Amino acid sequence: MSNASDYFEDAVLNCIRGNAGITAITPYVALFDGDPGEDGSGALEVTVDVRAAGRVQASFGEPSSGEIANDTVVDFGDAANAATVAGFGIFDAATDGNLIAYGTFTSQSINAGNPVSFPVGNLTITVA
Repeated sequence: MSNASDYFEDAVLNCIRGNAGITAITPYVALFDGDPGEDGSGALEVTVDVRAAGRVQASFGEPSSGEIANDTVVDFGDAANAATVAGFGIFDAATDGNLIAYGTFTSQSINAGNPVSFPVGNLTITVA
């Protein structure tokens, strides 16, 4: 389950108003220790704890019934450090940038050296 961020919602509304709004992005996945919330401040981003290089670029398939899913494995590699992960965010940049969508999942404790990845179809974004 995912939610649209405040930034994305405003971009859609600006597009409807005829103003600059939505442009194509390169999506990057970030990991959080909880629910990041609509502005990304609801939880701590732990991406660099898991992967020193930070966020991972992702690829999503064609939309169907208002939903897209990752069409390639989103691979963070082996965890650099231990972390608890319970949420994700899709950003428009590898660092900083704007939160586009976010979601949560069952909290996972990750030990240093453990592989961290999302199989194909595991990250879904729904616009309803």
